[in-house]
Amino acid sequence: MEYRFESLQPKYLTGFENLIKSSFPLQSNDSMLLINWKFLTSRDNRDAVSFVAIDANDNVVSQYSNIPIIVSYKNQNFSAMVCADMATLLEHRGNKLISTLSKKVYEKVVNDGVIVSIGYSNQLGVKVDKNAFGYGYQVVGEFTRFVKIILIYSKTKLILKLVKDFKKNFVPKNTTYFRVFKNYEYLKWRYVDKPDNRYRIFEVNENNILIGYVVLLEFRTRLYVYDIILYDNDVKIYKEVLKSIQNYSKERHIYIVVYRVLDNSFWNEVFKNENYIKKTPKKIQYYLTVKVHNNHEVSPEILKKDFWISINGDIY
Repeated sequence: MEYRFESLQPKYLTGFENLIKSSFPLQSNDSMLLINWKFLTSRDNRDAVSFVAIDANDNVVSQYSNIPIIVSYKNQNFSAMVCADMATLLEHRGNKLISTLSKKVYEKVVNDGVIVSIGYSNQLGVKVDKNAFGYGYQVVGEFTRFVKIILIYSKTKLILKLVKDFKKNFVPKNTTYFRVFKNYEYLKWRYVDKPDNRYRIFEVNENNILIGYVVLLEFRTRLYVYDIILYDNDVKIYKEVLKSIQNYSKERHIYIVVYRVLDNSFWNEVFKNENYIKKTPKKIQYYLTVKVHNNHEVSPEILKKDFWISINGDIY
């Protein structure tokens, strides 16, 4: 069977939408709005890089995309991409479409000066990583869950304040950890502009001074912590944030708090002695994967899980 491989263009959007809808459970009443938000929105003057495979009947049967982000580490911010929603229709699998599409994507990504691409792969994605020719991602670590039943209030000076948006001048400090750089433009795109989202955004204040934000999602009897974005990544401050979230959960009569984070020394230290139960997800397991495009521009520690801070909201 013959295929054409082309960059994503307006004439292919309906087929692209159908492919994504058939491959993933979309969390939006309007799938095209979600696709526009994810694949067609520019950030930091950069666009997503998407290529599609077209069959003889002009149907979109496979796609591969990288979405622009910034990764920070120490005193450096560098251009990066996130691999998003690669998909192939079942009847077209086994024809090396993802291998061909990924090669075209990464030729463009490297030519644009991108240093690294990262992915948040499930078990199937990791299998593709290993088998797709020239794909080149390395598994850095897996995500785990920390769960706690909330029975009492916790003593803390931190106060959560519900807000509709983030402050434009909010910029987290760079640290000795790799992480997605969450400036205002990123945070607004991720948590405010996403269609049909149910996120609740909170300022974290200490003595009426803003020290960061948390993003929560309430679902039935559980409170899911999607993001914690602080000026400072001191473990002691994170532990206080845990308590402020627990207090909010108690006020809302929600008695189970759930975190999904990269399983590494940083997060294990945050949850140490805080009475959380560590659980490996039974259904879908996610992994942080990394593909380095320029070894001269980034520290080799990027391939070590203990040098990362990553949390549930980084996966989208």
